[in-house]
Amino acid sequence: MTRTPRENRGRTCPVCGGRKANIYARLCSHCRPAPNASHRLSYTPEYRAWQQMRLRCLDPKHAAYPGYGGRGITVCERWKDSPTTFLADMGPKPSSAHELDRIDNDGNYEPGNCRWVLRKENDRNRRSNRWLTIEGERRTLAEWCERRGLPRDTVRKRLEAGWTAEKALATPIRPKAPSRTRLR
Repeated sequence: MTRTPRENRGRTCPVCGGRKANIYARLCSHCRPAPNASHRLSYTPEYRAWQQMRLRCLDPKHAAYPGYGGRGITVCERWKDSPTTFLADMGPKPSSAHELDRIDNDGNYEPGNCRWVLRKENDRNRRSNRWLTIEGERRTLAEWCERRGLPRDTVRKRLEAGWTAEKALATPIRPKAPSRTRLR
């Protein structure tokens, strides 16, 4: 029977025989399981989106709970406790600029009602948006203004003054008067 030298006792990994960081570590760094080895998603943007979705809907202490869980919006059973099934259904975020969005704002977080969108599209899918229907086409005020090349504040003030949606969006804006600079 051969004995290991005294300086190597407790320093070899029982799995691979590699060198451990110290004698108190059970396994070497290569054989040690990664923290949270169940899904290995903890530091990914998709995991953060999943985590925030759950907090908004399930945690009454979360600042956004009244607008989500407080309104009855829930997370489907399939996604509630599993970031891996969430990622399998949603796929990875197309870019870091994409956000999680519900197609139907009054619907739950579930595979058929969620998608990755950019901030601009997400902002246009809010309950607080003003919707206008012109010639049978329904769009947000912001979308109509963008299509017609009009400032949103101008159209909003016209609507508040009692203009019809058609007139508010069809009337061009007045050109600004030239500035009068005083000569000294």
